[in-house]
Amino acid sequence: QVGVGFSGGCELITHGIELERASRPEWGVLVVDFRNAFNSVSRKHTLEVIRRVFPEAWPFLSGLYGGGSLPYLTTEGTVFEAQTGVQQGDPCGPLLHACGLQVVLSRLATEVPDLRIIAYHDDVTLLGTPENLARGLTQIEAIALGVGLTVERGKCRFLAPRDVPVASLPPTLRLLGEREGFEHHGVGLGSDTFVQASCERVLARHKQLTDAIEHLPDSMLQSACLLSRFCAGPRLNYWLRSLPPVWGSWIAAKADEMSLQHWGTLLDEPLDLEAAPDRDLIRAQLALPLRLGGFGVADRGVVCSPAAVASWATAIRTLVTFRLRSACLLARALTCEDPVTLPPQLLSIYDGLQQALRRCNAVPEEHRSRLRSWRELLWGRAEAIEDSPLDRVLADDGEASPGSPGADYPGLSRLWSTRTDVIQHSLTWGQHSAAHAILLNSPLTPPTTVARLRGMGGHLSHLWLTTLPSLPGHRLDAFQFRSAARIYLGLPQAPWHSNRPSFCQGCESRIDACGYHFLGSCGLLRGLRTRRHTRLKYILGECLTRVGHTVEVESELPRSGSDPAPPRCIADLLVSDPAARRSAYVDLAITCPVASAHLTAAARRRGAAAAALRRVKERRYSESMASLPRAEGRSHRFQPLIVESFGHVDKSGLEWLRKCFAEHPTEYLGLLRRLSVSLWRYSSHMLFEARHRRLGLHASLPSS
Repeated sequence: QVGVGFSGGCELITHGIELERASRPEWGVLVVDFRNAFNSVSRKHTLEVIRRVFPEAWPFLSGLYGGGSLPYLTTEGTVFEAQTGVQQGDPCGPLLHACGLQVVLSRLATEVPDLRIIAYHDDVTLLGTPENLARGLTQIEAIALGVGLTVERGKCRFLAPRDVPVASLPPTLRLLGEREGFEHHGVGLGSDTFVQASCERVLARHKQLTDAIEHLPDSMLQSACLLSRFCAGPRLNYWLRSLPPVWGSWIAAKADEMSLQHWGTLLDEPLDLEAAPDRDLIRAQLALPLRLGGFGVADRGVVCSPAAVASWATAIRTLVTFRLRSACLLARALTCEDPVTLPPQLLSIYDGLQQALRRCNAVPEEHRSRLRSWRELLWGRAEAIEDSPLDRVLADDGEASPGSPGADYPGLSRLWSTRTDVIQHSLTWGQHSAAHAILLNSPLTPPTTVARLRGMGGHLSHLWLTTLPSLPGHRLDAFQFRSAARIYLGLPQAPWHSNRPSFCQGCESRIDACGYHFLGSCGLLRGLRTRRHTRLKYILGECLTRVGHTVEVESELPRSGSDPAPPRCIADLLVSDPAARRSAYVDLAITCPVASAHLTAAARRRGAAAAALRRVKERRYSESMASLPRAEGRSHRFQPLIVESFGHVDKSGLEWLRKCFAEHPTEYLGLLRRLSVSLWRYSSHMLFEARHRRLGLHASLPSS
């Protein structure tokens, strides 16, 4: 059984069926379903199994289920009592149901030993010849009645072997037979025509979901984007992991095109059209993860090969522990990279998996995952395997009944207990980092785009995209969100004016299409930049006060005695830690990496603009800090907190924040979320006000 204690149990069953049908063409597949299984299984048999295999939990579970009936209150106010089955919603319910079902499966394996049996909760999959499957169906019906379960023949499905006439099938299976295939756990099994039709149905359901998200009102745009990123896109991963690699790639290509259209509708931008020379750059950035300055969408084409490799590696290791001969043959061929020993029917699976791994490794050396071969994926090490359990299983020329590894195969228990880092993320990250490096190093990428991408690695860059709009400080209206997304992706803003040259009224500099000029030190928006600075300072002071620090706003540093009239140094915040007896004069500043003064350095190195401004602040405050009186037992320091307009925070300021919130990680994350949302909200306000001033309109900004 793979419904409890297994990760990816449905994928495991799908891969096991594919292996057995490929290596044994004369076998069919029978899926047996039970009527109301969770509410019907016998508690007596369930608790007997628990007492035998899990005696530590037996007193607790018998106290819940061994003392008679459980009362239930209906919505109408009536009370009824349940005397059989497990309580749905109970965390132990799946385990108890599996224990009751194990009685049925163990007896069935004894009565019909030639069957391969694997179950996911109440869906029991049987593999074998039609004659053995017919016997198995009859036997499981009789055995299941003993534990209170009833087979629902109307829900059972049978996939006949290839090239077997219907007339030669046993009468019991003839009515259940499917010639083309059927969907098992949502995945199409059978002929290529049927699998393609099943994949098209998956894409149709995906389109229904994205259409429903698009039809949400504009006031819920922030929530709609969260639903699309964390629900609609990732839910396709199940099919990318469960289907053969060729069909997974087919679904991924179709889904990416649909995703571009979908996000183009949400952002009011035709992302699926090749209308501009930089459209490829924007589409490439959409597929990058948030940590690399992307949107994390339209990336199923990148994910499909790592998803297939990770799923098959996990499934093969588990099926080897179940002593499945076809899995052992495939594992040995992949490990030794020698398909000569494989039966011809398994060669297509072998070739598909090797091609998928080659696509994962088709990146420069420095971006590859440390899991680069099937030997490392399956066994967790690159050297040769001594005394391989595979050879002993294959030499036995037979398989045991379902269950964990037996004592006669001690080498298999090592696989069962050892965890190999076969995770989809580690295989996908190399693809994303290589694509990111190509964007940064390509001569076709403009310096402004390079500087923007390098500045997108900070926490404040992407947290606004993952924040739930549950609090007023976390919300962005539709205009703010779309405008911030255009800044984030480098999309052109609305035209400043078609009949006027694009020059700034404040400093007479040329305005770029994205409006990044107004995020810098342009004098036209000095008042709005002051409001942004004040807002971020207020958020920082409020969160520091909440975790026990004493905060003083606009604190002036003492003047130096050597100079009769030195320039005044007023720190934004004076933050004191009473427990540690130390204080910090904090100067918060925001700079733009694509401003002309920083563009060349920011295009070469992340955080160059913040580092340059930090050095200026340190020189300015150095003399005043040196003249501070030294109180006994108390230390003072100057702490610049430099934030770039795309979200990167200078390393020195970020380390200081982490120390201040070391004992309050939840408050620290909340601070970063509020700062990120406010930073990008004011960036959209700046472009809004600049455009209205350019057009001579009155800029009525929202009160937020």
